[in-house]
Amino acid sequence: MSIDGPKLSEPTIRPQRRKAGTYSSQFCGLLDSTMAPTDADSLDSIFGRLDPALPTLIGKIVMLAALLEHKVAVLASSVQDLPQAHYFAQDFSRNREDCRQRFRFFTQSSEISAVTEATCFINSVAGALDMRNQIVHRVWARAESEPWGGHKAHRGTNSALDSNWRDYTRQDLREVLQLLATLADQSSEIVSRVAALPRLPTPYRFAVPRH
Repeated sequence: MSIDGPKLSEPTIRPQRRKAGTYSSQFCGLLDSTMAPTDADSLDSIFGRLDPALPTLIGKIVMLAALLEHKVAVLASSVQDLPQAHYFAQDFSRNREDCRQRFRFFTQSSEISAVTEATCFINSVAGALDMRNQIVHRVWARAESEPWGGHKAHRGTNSALDSNWRDYTRQDLREVLQLLATLADQSSEIVSRVAALPRLPTPYRFAVPRH
């Protein structure tokens, strides 16, 4: 897959269109403010001079990561009989754990290969999503030119100084993007293999694996 992004041929779940003015009403009329509007395209008034390559790369990383989270939800829904909406409402960690719990019931030699490959894929996605989080939850204090840099506050601490500064180059972000794109390329085949396994009834989640 080119790191310009995947070509999606599978049906996707589309959200319902919002009526005009919905967002404005949710944010206390800020979008209808008579103040001078912020240029949301350039963001220079917020970040100072901003290298346009940075938000472009971050945006692609976000899009591919969201696709992979969706694929893991599809995997979780492929081997048990709850509605797909149940898994799409869960976060990645919950779907990963559901897959781990369900895959252990597939003990036949013809099944082990598929679930082993899927488990490796999910673990790789987990690592890639952590890289995503390190990037998209960073406050970019230096965004004018490479190396771009910013800090990511540690959760669960009281110190405003307890932060994690890191510099990133274009190559650093492209490597993360390439990893996400490679996993996205692999995902359809893995989903197909897992979907071919027998679908387990819901009680299997709490049962003893068959031998």
